[in-house]
This record gives sequence, C-alpha cells and structure tokens, in this order.
Amino acid sequence: MKYSLDDTIVAIATPPGRGALGIVRLSGRNAFEIASGVLLRPSKDVHYNFRELPSHTVHYGFLSEPQDGSVIDEVMFSVFRAPKSYTKEDMVEVTCHGGFCVLNWALNVFLQKGARMARAGEFTLRAFLNGRLDLAQAEGVLDVIEAQTPEGVKIALGQLEGRLSHRLQTLANALKKGLVQLEASIDFPEEEINVLENKKEIVTCSLREIESLLAGFKGGRIHREGVKTIIVGLPNVGKSSLFNALLEEDRTIVADTPGTTRDIVESGAIWNGVFFKLMDTAGLRESCHPVEGEGVKRTRKYMGEADLIIMVLDVSRPLKEQELAIARGIKEKGILVVNKVDLLPAWGADELRILGDMPLVQVSAKRGDGLDELKKGLAELALKEEISSGSGEVLLSNIRHVQALSRAKDALLSFMTALEEGLTAEFLADDMRNALEALGEITGETTPEDVLESIFSRFCIGK
Repeated sequence: MKYSLDDTIVAIATPPGRGALGIVRLSGRNAFEIASGVLLRPSKDVHYNFRELPSHTVHYGFLSEPQDGSVIDEVMFSVFRAPKSYTKEDMVEVTCHGGFCVLNWALNVFLQKGARMARAGEFTLRAFLNGRLDLAQAEGVLDVIEAQTPEGVKIALGQLEGRLSHRLQTLANALKKGLVQLEASIDFPEEEINVLENKKEIVTCSLREIESLLAGFKGGRIHREGVKTIIVGLPNVGKSSLFNALLEEDRTIVADTPGTTRDIVESGAIWNGVFFKLMDTAGLRESCHPVEGEGVKRTRKYMGEADLIIMVLDVSRPLKEQELAIARGIKEKGILVVNKVDLLPAWGADELRILGDMPLVQVSAKRGDGLDELKKGLAELALKEEISSGSGEVLLSNIRHVQALSRAKDALLSFMTALEEGLTAEFLADDMRNALEALGEITGETTPEDVLESIFSRFCIGK
C-alpha cells in the first residue's frame, strides 16, 4: 500500500459548512504527543499530560496555537488508547465549534505539530490493516453512511457487525479442510489418502451456501442503491405531471405540446420504507427532431436497465395498439397507471384484460387521486425479490461481493466436473484454491492492492 502506518494522521471528521459542532480526528503513534502540545487545561496556563488521561474519557479545555499558546477555541476532546480505538491506534477526537474557519484553523494546528493530512478513508483503512475490521466490515462502514432508508441501515450494520464475514469464514473453513487433505495426498502419495472422502459433500454444501447468499443480492441492492423506476408512455399522457405529483414538487415542465420532455429527469424519494430513483422520460413516438429522437432512444435504453416501469395511459383519449404493445413488453417488471380519471373516460378497464393480471392503479396526477395506492403498489413490487430471496439475515448489497462469490461458485462447479471426470488431486486442489481466493477477496485476505485503493478512495476524508 502507498499509506504508511508510521505517520500520525489528522482530518476533519464532520461535513463542511457551518454547524454547532465539528470534530477533528487524530490517529497514530504520536497522536497523544501532538495533542498534548496544543490542548490546554481549563486554567489555560498548563498543557494536558496525556500519560495521566485514562482511555475512553472526555475532557474540557482549550485548543491553542503552538507558537505563542494563544487560545483558538474552547473544546471538548476524547481519548482512546490503542488497541481499543477505531483504528487500534492511539486516537484523539477534538470537538470544536462548527465554523469553517475554526475547524480549518484547528486542523492546521495539528499539521504544524507533525501530523499528516489523512487521505480518503485512511482511518477505516488503518482499522482494516490493523485487524479491527475485515474488508467486508470496512465496506459496511461506508454502507451505513450512504444508506437511504432504515432498512438499508440495518443491512449495512449487519455487514459491519460481521454477519456476512462469519458466513464466509464458515464456508472457507470447510473448503480449507478439504484442501489440506487434497494437498496431503499430493505431497505424500505413498500414504494412499482417500482424496474423494467427503469432498463432494463439502463442495455441494458450499455451492448451496453461495447460492443462498447470491439470491439475496436483488433485495439487498434495492436498499443500498434504490429501485430504478422509470415512467414511460406516449406523449401527453401525463408522465411529467405524475412525476411531479409523486415527488410533490415541480421538477419537470408540464405542457400540452408533445415532446416537451426530451431527456431523462431523475429524483429520489422514499415510499413505504423503500428508496426509489424515479425517472421521467421522453414520450415514446417516432420523431424527426434529432433531440427528441435522442430522448426516445435513451428512454428505451433506461427501460432495459430499470427495476420497475410505470406505464402511463390516458383514459380520456382512445387507447392505442402501440400502448398495449409496450405494456406487453414490460409485463414482468411493469405497473399500469391509468391517468386522468378526473376526465370523461374514452375506454373501459375491460380493454386491458388482454394484459392479464398486470398490476393496475387508477390515478389523477392533477388532483392527486390514487397516488398513495400507487406508492404502496410500487413498494410491494420492489420488495418481492427480497421476500423470496431465502438468504436469511444476510442480504448482499455490494456488486464486488457478488462477483467474487460468482467466481467461487464457478471454481467449485469446475471442481465437481473434474471429480466426475476422474481428474487427479492436483486439478481438484487448484479449483478449491481458486474458490478460496475468491472468497478471500471479499474479506480482504487475498484482495489486490488496486482493489483496496478503489474501495477506500470512496470514503470521505476523516472516515
């Protein structure tokens, strides 16, 4: 790694801007020495002696300039002695007043005394490198910060607490036991060790566990990233009006002129505990205007990527075969919204029977009729994947974990094929090692440095 554990690092750990309080965080072997040089006792004439301060205690005092001892701010600070700290190093967290000037002044004081500015995620990286967290738990820290819903926080906390890591460790231990026996048969062929004993059962159980974890990804991703939900339909059926009504704000232009919306407009909302990424789109029609045509092209692209599709129909004008064709194409992840029920209907619901049991909600985007029912229906559709995942208390929400588990699965399937074909122990052992290496990438045992760099660069400075 490019980071040195010999340095003492410092960073502002609270968001930028004005606030009542702000925290400056210091970690490393010289953290106490640096802090003692600038933190004054309430009398303002004596520096704190950190050798006398117990761990996990909070103290009142003043932050001062190193050169002349002049007071910068009235502060509270917490003391954490290694190894019982977030980083397993000596740590000090100074709580200042939350002004931009004060916090940056405090940060500069610690830099003057010999601390180095922390890089993005470096505090959590040290927690990982010092063995307090494995890599999956470290990623759980970021997931807690980025969670959009209470359920998302619960999933992230479960990962931070090590639920996923525990299941992976149990899985890896079984495979390691099998690998040891295989390697023994290779190293000591004269001992005639039975390499097939229990191996098929071990790998079969491991594959079952991996499938169970993978099955929970869709539900976990919903709570981590939100449900990609796109509103589609022909021009002037009320897509933008529905978009604005659901968000309870005027985000897109509403007009009678066809083709008003020419690009994807996106906004987030939480309904019934589920976070939705809602997208308004260009009306689906053939257009000779290049900009509108590009908008329609993007709409079709996003339809393929969306988790849910809201198909809007205008009940006040005749139903078109093109609309039925679009609805049939999105049936697996679509919900029909019959809009403008406040106007005289031009057709009846029986004309939609051709679409079978596709979910349907009648609304008036203008008056607000049916919007609560639509939100509830969308949440129920979004959570279907989670309810049927069967993955127990662990829901995967990280695509990196999914990719690693998929590689482990492929390696174990290769093992089963080699076993059936009667290949030698060398081939079997190689497949099992590949599976273990893939599992180790999730917890950080075998993760390449460039992947570690990528993961921790996503953290904010100060975390």
